[in-house]
Amino acid sequence: MNHTQASATSRPAPATRERAAEFGRLVSPRSTEIEKLRKLPDDVVEGLIDTGVFRMFVPRSYGGDQLDVSAGLDVIEELSYHDGAVGWCGMIGGTTALLAAYLPEEYSQQIYADDPRVVTGGATAPTGKADRRPEGLAVSGRWAWGSGTQHCGWIVGGTVLEDEAGGAPRVLLPFFEYSDVSFLDTWYSSGLCGTGSTDYEVNNAFVPEGRWIELGVDNPRVEGTLYAFPLFSLLSLGVGSVARGIGRRAIDEFKALSASKSYAGSSRALSERPAVHDQVARAEAELAAGGAFVSEAVEAAWEAAEEGSLTLEHRARLRLAVTFATQHAAAAVDRVYEAGGGTSVYHSNPLQRLFRDVHVATQHQMVAVRNYELLGRLALGQSADTRML
Repeated sequence: MNHTQASATSRPAPATRERAAEFGRLVSPRSTEIEKLRKLPDDVVEGLIDTGVFRMFVPRSYGGDQLDVSAGLDVIEELSYHDGAVGWCGMIGGTTALLAAYLPEEYSQQIYADDPRVVTGGATAPTGKADRRPEGLAVSGRWAWGSGTQHCGWIVGGTVLEDEAGGAPRVLLPFFEYSDVSFLDTWYSSGLCGTGSTDYEVNNAFVPEGRWIELGVDNPRVEGTLYAFPLFSLLSLGVGSVARGIGRRAIDEFKALSASKSYAGSSRALSERPAVHDQVARAEAELAAGGAFVSEAVEAAWEAAEEGSLTLEHRARLRLAVTFATQHAAAAVDRVYEAGGGTSVYHSNPLQRLFRDVHVATQHQMVAVRNYELLGRLALGQSADTRML
């Protein structure tokens, strides 16, 4: 299903954490079904649209909610608490919609305003190639990690356009119509299995002039603090919110398990064991520390964006905070997974899925451990490529 085919055209209510929690409680019992399908079922997509997650960063001028960053991250974290794949797809579609503020008005209107239930997604990795055509581009390419693209009406893909005068190539993010995209059955993953993050490709897809964003060059065309916030910062924060939601769920699942579970050969419940107390306390601290670091960095960056003074230092601080928070969310999950003993590995125990899901999230380039090297270079005053910050 894609929403160029959907019959409903009603505008979703504004996204809130409470709405996300209400939907999450309904969808959580279907996590096994979602994993087996390897993408979100159509009715789950419809329910996710109704939460408003895909409209929360769309400008008000195009019928969106234009939430502040913190409120949007809360929605993503709450969805991810109930199901990691649902939260991930909500995150990808929600953050992609920030592009509505960058496109020429004609295309923002066409893509984001004309259909209030539209979902957009895709990948920024520049693995496509564009050739000039009269009044536009012909694009061919293949992209990995196309999370949720099969329920999108419009799909982006990072594309290189060689400069005809011999200058530096341009990196564009064109919007493709759903009908131009072929989906490849490649998503056989260890975790986040239900995200449908399959490879996709286009072959000589025509993109009319201007239906793209030039990464690192184009500035937002819509005013507002949200749009002074860097694109890649918001994407990385969204990934981190998924990991934190999964971490919070893992701790809660372990608490519920610990009252009745005991290790083999022992009659004492896990909740009574000092070593388990230590692990749970450390997990709680790791999750809370990461969340506090992110909140501090987001607040400082938001204030700077309001004043028009957001700097590279703010962007670096955001990436450092979210990398730290994501890696420590995974560490928190590891602690309770290990404390759960042998039962943690069974499919009947949610801890095994949460363990797999959070470790797939940590591999996203926006929050991977290799970010520390870049951020350390900047902290020591060394030169570095900061385009992805």
